[in-house]
Amino acid sequence: MASENSSAADRAAAGTGPALGDFPPTNCGTPYVWRLDSPAPGPVLMISAAVHGNEVCGVHAIKTLLDCAITPQTGTIILALANPDAYAAHLARGGVNRYVDQDMNRLWADDMLAQPAGDCETRRCQDLLPFLQATDFLLDLHSMTLEGPPLVLTGLMPRARQFAEQLCIGDYLIADPGHAAGRRMRDFGRFCGPNAHHTALLLECGQHQSHSAVAVALRACLRLLGFFGHKIPEKLEKTMQEQFHLGAVKDPPVPQQVVT
Repeated sequence: MASENSSAADRAAAGTGPALGDFPPTNCGTPYVWRLDSPAPGPVLMISAAVHGNEVCGVHAIKTLLDCAITPQTGTIILALANPDAYAAHLARGGVNRYVDQDMNRLWADDMLAQPAGDCETRRCQDLLPFLQATDFLLDLHSMTLEGPPLVLTGLMPRARQFAEQLCIGDYLIADPGHAAGRRMRDFGRFCGPNAHHTALLLECGQHQSHSAVAVALRACLRLLGFFGHKIPEKLEKTMQEQFHLGAVKDPPVPQQVVT
């Protein structure tokens, strides 16, 4: 097991994630959500992780961004641990704790969100709803049970596929119609309207416990931030190189294949 003083890379190699107590207090009133505002106008970017409690790669990425004091040059950056209760259960039990009561990534239809919050995940979705409603571009970080290349789920909107091609954060782009069991955060209505710019991508970074999934998640965050002109702190560049052996964010992207 990784020690309390181990690096994100060490924890990733051990299949563990940062303790919730290691995160700074919220600055916006909602636990495990951080809103970073610039005085200059610009788009609202949101990076979410731990929709499923056993998917720790995005948690590492968000912790790294906070530790390195990422600051927006324009607009707003929102960082969110989507399902902290499920993540805490995963850390405590060391098992496959994807959720507490039900799969959070099947609850993002308007009728589901309007129901009385009788369970953990519905309450948390309702807590996150104001942030999603204000977001222009969402990157939702996930991981997979089996080893595999990074996959970007774009949905069917052409603007999402175009955005994924510009970011170049995965080996494959999956243009899928959604999940049969319920609407995902990526498919939230704001991001699927035909007459708006709001866009969401779901990135499957790799296998749950792999070191490389953490590196993919962090690299994707930096590509998103760099795309919108946010400065990458020197400390963050150093972390990328020393802990994850990643080159500068401007390095040539990997080729992508589109699957429809």
